[in-house]
Amino acid sequence: MHGGRKLAAKTDAVLIGAILAAAVCALGFLNRQESGGSCEILVENRAVQTISLRKDAMFTLPERPGIVLQVKDHAIAFRESDCPDKICVHTGTISRPGQMAACLPNQTVIRIRRAAPDNGVDTVAG
Repeated sequence: MHGGRKLAAKTDAVLIGAILAAAVCALGFLNRQESGGSCEILVENRAVQTISLRKDAMFTLPERPGIVLQVKDHAIAFRESDCPDKICVHTGTISRPGQMAACLPNQTVIRIRRAAPDNGVDTVAG
């Protein structure tokens, strides 16, 4: 009778391990799917530029030459700013749809947009 319990315990452990591994893989896939495809840049509450997060780059904004933004690994961050407190630079990177970072003295906001679906449909009307 004891041999059957040991086998059942080993089988249960293997099954639990497989379920946990599948859950971790699913979370990783969902996190990748949830990353934003582009970032909208607003200056004085006006959208001035939309940039892709798929290609690493560093650039300045024509409207705010004292600000340097960096896109790296599908994320974006303020890297330099001529503002006095540099809170925007210390915010770090943002990468998920809906996340925002702002340089209030320069009235500049970066906002991650949701990746557009690749099905060729812009909107669906019901």
